[in-house]
Amino acid sequence: MSDNGIALQPAMAAAAFDPALMAYDPVINDGTEFFFDFTRDISNPHADGALASGATFRNVARGGDTTVNYPDATLTATGWTVPTGKKGVRSDGDVADRLDLGKTYRHGIDGNHFARTIALKVPASGYDAGAYQTVASLLNSNTTDAEWYVDLGADGQTIRMILQDAVPTTKSVTLTSLETLGVLNFLTFGWNGTQAQFYVNGVLKSSVAMTSVYGGAMGQNTRLRGDAIVDFFLFHGEDLTLSERSIADVAADLYDTHYARIAALIA
Repeated sequence: MSDNGIALQPAMAAAAFDPALMAYDPVINDGTEFFFDFTRDISNPHADGALASGATFRNVARGGDTTVNYPDATLTATGWTVPTGKKGVRSDGDVADRLDLGKTYRHGIDGNHFARTIALKVPASGYDAGAYQTVASLLNSNTTDAEWYVDLGADGQTIRMILQDAVPTTKSVTLTSLETLGVLNFLTFGWNGTQAQFYVNGVLKSSVAMTSVYGGAMGQNTRLRGDAIVDFFLFHGEDLTLSERSIADVAADLYDTHYARIAALIA
C-alpha cells in the first residue's frame, strides 16, 4: 500500500529507476513526464507552514529519477506555505515567485501529443483580483509566445486554459466565477494532433481545431506560478505519443483516482 492507502501497482521495467516510486500511483505509466502530488510525503516532504526558498518537491514520474530527465521541482521564493494537514501548497500572490520544474517538457518541437493536469482551488474570498494572473505556464518570456498557460482571466476569478499553435493563435476555454472560486477543479488540457481539448473534473469542456503547437524559443521551464493566491494539489504531465493514450484517458484517470480523496482532505 502507498502512504495514503492506494494499492501499489506492479513496477514497470526501467533500468536505474526506483521501482517503489514507479509503482507509487496508478496514474504513472510509460508516458508520464512529471507528477507532483503536494498532499503526500513522497512528493512533498515539508512540514505544515512556511516554505523556504529552494525547497524541493519530488517528481515521482518515471521512478523519481532526479537527473535532468525527470528533475525535482524547486521553489524560487519565500511566501509559499503548506496548509495545515498537508493540504497541498499555497502560493502567495507574488508575480516573482514560482515552482520551477527544472525542464521545459515542451512538445512544439517534437510534435508529440500531450496532456497536462493541474488540481487546484482558488479561494472563495481573499483572492487577488488582478487581471490575467498566470498560475501555471510553459512560455518564452510572456503569454504571447507560449506553448500553454493557465490564468484567472480579466477579473481574477475565472479560470482560463490556453494553448497556442505555431502561428501563434490562442485556443482557450474559460470557466465562470461560480466554477472557479472556492471550488476544487481538476483541469486537464492538451493537444492530440488535430485538436486542443479542455476537461474540467473529467468532463470535456471544449474542443478546438488545432493542427500544430507553438515551436518558437522557450526561455522558461514548465512551472507553477505565484501571481495569484491558489492552493495546488497535483501537477501532472503525460506524453500521449509514448503512452498511446488520449487526453480523455488522462482526464478520467486523474479525476477518478484522486478527486474524492483530495476533496475529503480539504473539506
